[in-house]
Amino acid sequence: YELLRKARPRMLRIAQAGGWPKVEGQGLVRPGERSPEIPNLRERLAISGELTNAEPQGEAVNDPNLFDPATVAAFKAFQERHGIKVDGVIGPNARAMLSYPAKERLAQIDANLERLRWMPQHLEDDRIMVNIAAYYFRGYRDGEVDTEMRVVVGDEQHQTPAFSDKLEYMEVNPYWTVPNSIIINELAPKLVENPDYLAARNMSIYENWDYDSELIDPASIDWDEYAHSGKNFPYVIRQAPGLGNALGRIKFMFPNDYSIYLHDTPEDELFKEADRTFSHGCIRLERPIDVADFVLRNTANWDVGRVKAALQSMDNISIALNEKDRMPVYIYYVTAWADEVGELYFRPDLYKRDALLIDAFRKTKLEAQAASEE
Repeated sequence: YELLRKARPRMLRIAQAGGWPKVEGQGLVRPGERSPEIPNLRERLAISGELTNAEPQGEAVNDPNLFDPATVAAFKAFQERHGIKVDGVIGPNARAMLSYPAKERLAQIDANLERLRWMPQHLEDDRIMVNIAAYYFRGYRDGEVDTEMRVVVGDEQHQTPAFSDKLEYMEVNPYWTVPNSIIINELAPKLVENPDYLAARNMSIYENWDYDSELIDPASIDWDEYAHSGKNFPYVIRQAPGLGNALGRIKFMFPNDYSIYLHDTPEDELFKEADRTFSHGCIRLERPIDVADFVLRNTANWDVGRVKAALQSMDNISIALNEKDRMPVYIYYVTAWADEVGELYFRPDLYKRDALLIDAFRKTKLEAQAASEE
């Protein structure tokens, strides 16, 4: 909060001075190519600080439209600070972020300052923090970052909520019990077309939630009746542990009203994406083994070596954590922050939560102005 508050005056000065020019063009502009939007790009990056000044350097002195190495390096720094794929290529997403008005960035900072005020005043020295908007996990020990990695979060239709809870246990080789919404909207339509869909994915249907309950034959069910119906499916569909399990090989549990947890995933390629909103709400971890190593510091008879051995067994194992390892988990949504040297970082408001706050601020301001004029 303090770092962002101290960085705010810089954006205020930029906004009061008129902001920055828009960077407008068509298609893709790659390093070494030429475009009439490059001079505006230099001015834009000079105002926000990625470039020391807007004057062309090197070859660009005689060819200002050249996307030269110095401008490319500054643009890559901009991409890094705004959560865009760092490839040095100017495209539609980059232009939108470059042209986003400075006064709106200032409003975004204020919205996030307000949201940060909602956080607990005291954060435990040993804790897990996941910034939904940044798609990022950090594990702290003794107040210092111990483990960090990328995560995948919920898409716009299945938003990951912001809340806090306490880690209680972890599971090796977990089962995945399929939520009703996924059964109705995804599995049932696929089973209409392919009756072998469940068997191919190591999934079975059970009469109830008991692991030893009676198996139900998929062929005995009229899947057309349930596909996109909004009904409650009367049975339980569960995926057995294995390499293809939707939860991967490990999950970390902090029981909560939202049914949200941290887990592995077989879809490792998704972590390469800049926009990592692909889940149904739960948080997928890039390196779950590292999280297990981070968590298991005080739990008797368990360490990362034993976890790796347990993974090979394919047996479902629940590990109750020692009280010292039952650290708080903070899942929060912050789209603007600053580092120790005052550099500002921004992310898209993917869930439109900033927009709600900004609208509320503006409404309150208008109401106050109207009241003062009466």
